[in-house]
Amino acid sequence: MELETWLHSALFLLNVLLWCLRENVSSSPRDHSLEEKPLSATQEEKLRETYSKLSTERLTSRLDEPGLYADARKLISQEIAKRKNRIDSTERLSNFMMFYYQRRRWSKRSGIAKSAKQRQLAEALEYAANCQDLPNMHARNLALYFFARVAALDPSVIPLYEASQRKTSQEGRKFISTVLRLTTDDPTQELDTSLPTELDVFRCPVAGPEDLDYLWVEFYVTGSKQAVRKIVEVLIWPDRVRFKLDRWLRRPAVGFLSKWRRKRVVERLRRVTGIECDLTTNTIKTTEDLDCICSFGLEIRPRTAKEFAKVRAALPFSPSEYDLNYFGTKGAARWSLSSNAYEHPRVLETYQEVRDQQSKDNQLTSLQYALWPLSRC
Repeated sequence: MELETWLHSALFLLNVLLWCLRENVSSSPRDHSLEEKPLSATQEEKLRETYSKLSTERLTSRLDEPGLYADARKLISQEIAKRKNRIDSTERLSNFMMFYYQRRRWSKRSGIAKSAKQRQLAEALEYAANCQDLPNMHARNLALYFFARVAALDPSVIPLYEASQRKTSQEGRKFISTVLRLTTDDPTQELDTSLPTELDVFRCPVAGPEDLDYLWVEFYVTGSKQAVRKIVEVLIWPDRVRFKLDRWLRRPAVGFLSKWRRKRVVERLRRVTGIECDLTTNTIKTTEDLDCICSFGLEIRPRTAKEFAKVRAALPFSPSEYDLNYFGTKGAARWSLSSNAYEHPRVLETYQEVRDQQSKDNQLTSLQYALWPLSRC
């Protein structure tokens, strides 16, 4: 009887001990730092290949698994970080281009590995060269100008471009060949005739909204205030709508019917565009730039095609094709400055410098009102 009691007690203690051991093992990750061996180059390459085929969600979940070797955890973390910075969409390409000048300065200050920066640049170049999702040829030309300017500022990336050229498709090779020709003036590089081969954004006059896009790319690459200043100066162009509307108001309205028609036109103009006129003095009450209002509205919001058609119909004169391009260029300058000022403090700073200089010279004109919301940023 005593033996049986002793055996039961021993068995109970053994079960308790096993339960404690099992709980301790399951609740605490194993520490393999002392027993694991460093991965060989072949093993590491195989693991990288395996992890590259897994989804990001699967990789993230594996990081939470207990007992994961330190080397494997490091490789998984590197793969996740690599995917976050990968250029694999037009949105990420655009974001990479828009903040490139900031990235260059930040990389120099923080000592980020040059190879990592160049790898991302190569990804962006190869994506742009092979991308079929760019909205139009103009967007492709802007990407071409971007990479050509990067190489002009940093010739050390030219071998990187040449290596990317060997890995791309035939169309992609034409794109990169044009970049290299613009950068190195190498006659052996073939040219894509659909792309611009010569472009100096500071010497070329602004003739349309497309020219503003090249100035913005110049700013994104270099952070140049000169490029922003040239865009701001578009807003100082004479107000053509104000000139033509003022000339129309000064024409005498003879007879009751003529005055009634003029009153209806002025009322419709106010309702559609927000431009107000005083028929008692035959003057324009609205102080903002009327060119910008007609193309982009009082809220600095691009008008739809339907809205712009109503604006054209509301004007008491028929705008020419030159007028329409003129309005559109000023409106595009106003909208692009306002949108970029929120992302780039240097844009707002340059706008305020030009505005203050115009104020000192008593030449403020339309710039005083063209971007008034920016002064509140």
